[in-house]
Amino acid sequence: MAETLSVVVPALNEQENIEATVRAILAAAKASGDPPLEILVFDDGSTDKTGAIIDRLGAADARIRPVHNGTNKGMGFNYFKGVELATREFVLMVPGDNEIPEAAIRAILGDLGKADLVIPYMLDSSERPLARRVVSRAFVVFMNVLFGLRLRYYNGPCLLRTALVRDVRLRTHGFAYMAAILTILLKKGATFREVGIPLQYRRKGSSKAVRLKNVFSVIATIWKVWIEVYLGS
Repeated sequence: MAETLSVVVPALNEQENIEATVRAILAAAKASGDPPLEILVFDDGSTDKTGAIIDRLGAADARIRPVHNGTNKGMGFNYFKGVELATREFVLMVPGDNEIPEAAIRAILGDLGKADLVIPYMLDSSERPLARRVVSRAFVVFMNVLFGLRLRYYNGPCLLRTALVRDVRLRTHGFAYMAAILTILLKKGATFREVGIPLQYRRKGSSKAVRLKNVFSVIATIWKVWIEVYLGS
């Protein structure tokens, strides 16, 4: 029997990108054998038309489940809420900013069911701003040294076994939530595959990744992960 898939799509003021994101997911799933699918699209307190757009998409396709937070909760909250609501064996996170093209989602789904964790890395991130590339690379090196890992990337659209994510006790809503999950599960012996994916830098809107509050959030998350990995029972 084919593995089943839940896709979590957080969106904050992405009226110009969210529909293209959902269409890319649907097209990639169709090209990957049409696994049983649900798409949980979160309107994370948007002040534009994002909420109305996802409601329209949900009315047109029963596989699309709109979720409205009311206020902004952050990427980590949306992801863990999506895992809580998910009804399928595997869960994939795809941001609603349309940076992850259909080809990338197809590449990730090509490994669906082949490991507990499918961890993507960017084949070419040159379109991203230099500051974001430098910070991202420094983060990867630091995490690998600190936890004895050799991953190429920690913050991509990962495909994970839902039950394993639910067992992770550390729930951070900060920017490094995925890095925390991966580190904890890998140190517990989860199987994994890495897959290179193309990136298409957002054409509309601005990235919300490199912000001062995110830097402090990342530092706090890394400290909590260190405690969990090395001092936890």
